[in-house]
Amino acid sequence: MTFLDLRVRVSTWLKDKNNGFHTVTDVNSYINDAMREVHKLLVDAAQNFYFKCGKTSLVPLACDYFLPSDLIKVDRVELILSTSGGLDVTKPLSPISLNEQDNYNQLTGIPDYYCLFANTIRLFPTPSGTEKLKITYTHRLADMVNDGDIPNIPEEFQEMIALLASLSGLITDGESNPRLESKIDLYMKTMKQSAASRVRQSGRRVIMAGGGNEE
Repeated sequence: MTFLDLRVRVSTWLKDKNNGFHTVTDVNSYINDAMREVHKLLVDAAQNFYFKCGKTSLVPLACDYFLPSDLIKVDRVELILSTSGGLDVTKPLSPISLNEQDNYNQLTGIPDYYCLFANTIRLFPTPSGTEKLKITYTHRLADMVNDGDIPNIPEEFQEMIALLASLSGLITDGESNPRLESKIDLYMKTMKQSAASRVRQSGRRVIMAGGGNEE
């Protein structure tokens, strides 16, 4: 669905096709708010639709680096030690607490750990080389602006944007719609089921005990 398709659907469900009460600006705001909410639901359901990678070169004796501006949460931090044939040789870094950083403040070398602050990441030990830092993260969605814009939401969940946007309009009206709310609940269940089906299931392992018993 395009931004226009969503606006028409929401205006229709609000019984305000000509946008006499809920203006175009209002409905656009409902839709973008709803898109961000669906995005959060998909992220919370571990759907993994929203990974991005950011890379930057380390600077010797510099331990703080800015995080990407569209970052919501960090999923994985690695050092790129070398690149050959287009493939990176990487080393994962582990998160540490604010208190644990005291153990590494005076050390320099190849980083093993990181700590997150408001908009920066700090590496420990302090880098002594020029390896590259690679951050895999969940990113924030940009608002839709043009009528032809398509939400960065899987097609099967795009109607959920219209449903939640309509709910915002109904709240403004001081009204409710049980049928709409029921459909939202159905989508919520579908999201959870879809998340479960996307997780690769491994076969059950057989563990050999000392007496030859199996579990």
